[in-house]
Amino acid sequence: SCTNLLEIQVDENNSFYKSVDGVLFTKKGTKLLCYPAGKKDSVYQVNDIVTQLETSAFEGAQHLTEIVLNNKIREIPKYCFAYCPNLNYYFGFDNIETIDEFAFTCNFKMSSFKFGASLISIGKFAFYGNYSLSQVIFDENTQIKRIGAYVFASCGLTTFKFPISVSSIAQYVFSDCASLKEIIIPANSQIEYIPAYAFDGCSNLEKVTFEQGNNVTNIEANAFSGLIWLTDINLENTAITKIGNYAFMGCRNLCNLVLPDTLEEIGRFAFYNCISINELTLPENLDFIGKYAFANADITLYFLSENLPLNIQEKWNNFF
Repeated sequence: SCTNLLEIQVDENNSFYKSVDGVLFTKKGTKLLCYPAGKKDSVYQVNDIVTQLETSAFEGAQHLTEIVLNNKIREIPKYCFAYCPNLNYYFGFDNIETIDEFAFTCNFKMSSFKFGASLISIGKFAFYGNYSLSQVIFDENTQIKRIGAYVFASCGLTTFKFPISVSSIAQYVFSDCASLKEIIIPANSQIEYIPAYAFDGCSNLEKVTFEQGNNVTNIEANAFSGLIWLTDINLENTAITKIGNYAFMGCRNLCNLVLPDTLEEIGRFAFYNCISINELTLPENLDFIGKYAFANADITLYFLSENLPLNIQEKWNNFF
């Protein structure tokens, strides 16, 4: 964006565009096209006639600290408020249904954000790089089904509770959220699987809570791998049948782990180098243990079944 641009002027005889207070609109005024990045105002209120915002409409607005939308706007398009270094106050977003890719990326002053009940989707990288963003609030009636890749990556979140409407989480959704300490999968959650690398780089994540009545059945490969400060995982309230390859590999401080009765498969290297788990009870339904699943961990294992799992790979608990 042109960070020194103070205003946009349009000839009054132009048939397609017009300027209002230096801001560019379509001729009818229903679509806001461009807010000058260097405009000195700190507060901007979108007038009531506007129903649409253009891609990158406010991108790079240097002095804007507060934005007020009207109740007619339903979509925040790509890059619409990206790279606004001082923008921190957001009003009138209750009716927003769609937040597109990169919509608020790198808004370094953003400290909190509230999503309204109308929200349906959030595109990838939408809040990426907002390192001061410590809190997001979802309306209890939100309709959002999916949270895309890198949506909250490199943010300052400390705790995150998924809305019960969410059924799908993309990979890397919380990548490099170094302040994130707790994740909560709520009762009645529609989430069925924890994807690979969802928490990649969440170096201070300590606890993941699965509330009674959730619908998680699968922890994918590398879902929690390398989280060195993760201490507590209680899967007793889940119906998980599979823990994927490398799922908890390198979680060196994981000491409190409870597996569900429904578990059937533990993948290769799943608990490799989990050196703080002293003992673990393996459920009766367990049918498969992959190679090196418990290697370099020195865990005392208790099998509830009278026999070892039918499909147990050699070297499942050591390299030798």
